[in-house]
Amino acid sequence: MNVWITQTGECYPFQKNVILMRTGMLAEALLAQGHSVTWWGATFYHSEKIQLFNSYKEIKQDERYKINLLPGIPYKRNVSLPRYFHHKRLAFKLKNKILNEPVPDIIVTSMPIYDITFEIVKFAKQRQIPVLVDVRDLWPDNIVNNLPRGLRTIGRMGLFYDFQKTSWALKNCDGIIAVSNGFLNWALNYADRSKKDFDRVFYIGSRNPKTSSEEPGAHNVEFQKEYELFKDKKTFVFLGTFGLSYQLELVAEAAKQLEGMGRKDIHFVLAGAGQNYEKIKKLSEPITNLSVPGFLRRNDAWKLLSSAYVGLNPYLAMPDAMTNKAMQYLAFGLPVISSLEGEMAEIIDQNKIGFSYRPGDISALIKNTLKLADDSKLRDEMGRKAKDVYEEKFDANTIYENYTKHIENLYDFVIEKENNSICD
Repeated sequence: MNVWITQTGECYPFQKNVILMRTGMLAEALLAQGHSVTWWGATFYHSEKIQLFNSYKEIKQDERYKINLLPGIPYKRNVSLPRYFHHKRLAFKLKNKILNEPVPDIIVTSMPIYDITFEIVKFAKQRQIPVLVDVRDLWPDNIVNNLPRGLRTIGRMGLFYDFQKTSWALKNCDGIIAVSNGFLNWALNYADRSKKDFDRVFYIGSRNPKTSSEEPGAHNVEFQKEYELFKDKKTFVFLGTFGLSYQLELVAEAAKQLEGMGRKDIHFVLAGAGQNYEKIKKLSEPITNLSVPGFLRRNDAWKLLSSAYVGLNPYLAMPDAMTNKAMQYLAFGLPVISSLEGEMAEIIDQNKIGFSYRPGDISALIKNTLKLADDSKLRDEMGRKAKDVYEEKFDANTIYENYTKHIENLYDFVIEKENNSICD
């Protein structure tokens, strides 16, 4: 099959020393089964907020793997008007570009971006191409939810057509994929239907760190110096985006209070980049048990997680979210302290692989930190269980092999249906 996939917010395989995420892992699984892949992405790299290329770029990874990067609009904040118009421009560029491309056999388009998903589903329906929508975030709802309460009604009215696009795309696709059951139910509600055969949950998953080779010499020198200062301590690590969805200020305050308690054995590391980076970096300066090393590429990220004591998921609020970082923590056998609500909280609590706390509850965050810091046997036991849960639920090889089979099954179903229709 010739498979198109769309995703504009991840790293790409042509970049050096990066951690492939959902689309990258799906593409590799499809290629391993002999399929051809065209990935529609963006020239603007979301994680580091940099332009990779100044105009439309086609990159041929190999004979069966092509990456087409669409030009958008640079932005600094995850929730901002420039990003909103960036998405609009990408969808417009895609709409025109795909008209000149060989028609694919099947398409997997991810949300966000719903503008692109709308254009892809419309294109697919016009040409009778089977299409799956992969729901990874609850947009446009989350755009509205990030507004002050008094502006949310106005925001929802202003985004009326965005909500309409989302609903239409989910109603007219051939199947909905989601990263959690809660997200699938959200999408089915927009589609105004019950679950069908080609609606499925495939967790994000993570690669086994033992199978990820290190690139020689690809280390951040400044991070290496800082790492030497805390490597022998009990490190509580956050690895992700410094966006509005996370309560990193709460972690900084917890570090400050534990510093005041004289807990020199505990060290917090908040690694990543995003619109709140400068704010968190400034908060960290007077706190001796808090490090904010910035964005880490794969070698440094793997090194940090390999020596970490616990993984942190300080989410502000989004029920049933399943994050990349949570999967990575479990892959490294780390217990998790998380404020995620819904499905991830249930997995943590039922399997005893960490502790959950309510968003904003600093007392609970400190209490859970001390529980694990003061009981190494409990921490090690939870770490072993975390590894077991990873291997059972979140191993990327198994997830994306099954995801690939699901795509193949949809294609076979459509072909068989067309053949039966011709015969009739």
